[in-house]
Amino acid sequence: SNAQRYIGFETEYKYNTWLQTDAAINPGNSGGPLIDTSGAIVGINTLGVEGSGLGFSIPASMVQDIAARLKRDGRVIRAYTGLRLQALKDFQSNTFVDSEHGVLIAGVEENSPAARSGLRAGDILLSVADKPVEGTYAEMLPEIWRRLADLEIDQPVAMEIRRNGQAVKIEITPEQKGASEGADFDCRRWNMTVKEINKYLTPQLYYLREKGVYIQGIRYPGNADTSGLARRDILVTIDKEPVETIADVKRVYERIVQDEKREKKVVVEILRSGLRKWIVLDYRRNYEEE
Repeated sequence: SNAQRYIGFETEYKYNTWLQTDAAINPGNSGGPLIDTSGAIVGINTLGVEGSGLGFSIPASMVQDIAARLKRDGRVIRAYTGLRLQALKDFQSNTFVDSEHGVLIAGVEENSPAARSGLRAGDILLSVADKPVEGTYAEMLPEIWRRLADLEIDQPVAMEIRRNGQAVKIEITPEQKGASEGADFDCRRWNMTVKEINKYLTPQLYYLREKGVYIQGIRYPGNADTSGLARRDILVTIDKEPVETIADVKRVYERIVQDEKREKKVVVEILRSGLRKWIVLDYRRNYEEE
């Protein structure tokens, strides 16, 4: 129903536009192919919006690019600048910038390469490495995000901006993405990964809890999924122990899974949409061995 849907406004899904489909995508469908009427794979099913009848798939071209990088490097390496971008004509927030070219710098993360280079919110980014930047509409943002992510790490790059009507040249040195965002942790036996809340990357979660850890990803099927945990749940306590950092989660997780005498169940206190819930995480089943 839409071949170029952008859903990266307040999410991490900003590196590509999405194929929006009215084909039902339910838990367990993620990773399956989206095919056209001729049988060609056009995308990989990823997201479903409950109750809306809408689903979203990653375009096949993006999947092929990521697969090639994984084969070559073993992981996807991205550069980090600390820029937050917004389309010049942003119908999501009803803000419109009087500029024919470039993209609006909507924010700059503290202590980031962009902040150290003197970039500011309100600047118009005109070019990166002497190549023009065009971000008139939201659907054009993923290409800019990918260009920034593909910059050479720890190597200076020239950017041209417009500030107060004047063109200004600035040099920025990107860092490896993740160095400033904090690590994640794989609770393998529970079939979920967790990550620390970040003011800029997860602002909606930061509003609920400034310091904490949330569920970044869940395996389908898996123990976390079947127990009722969900992505973006904020962890408050595990086995009655407060958890605010990755180190806290790792310590509690390792203590629990290494205890062969205890029943393989643990009570997890979470925040979901601002409401506290207590969920019994049953990990008697070992999906890793199946």
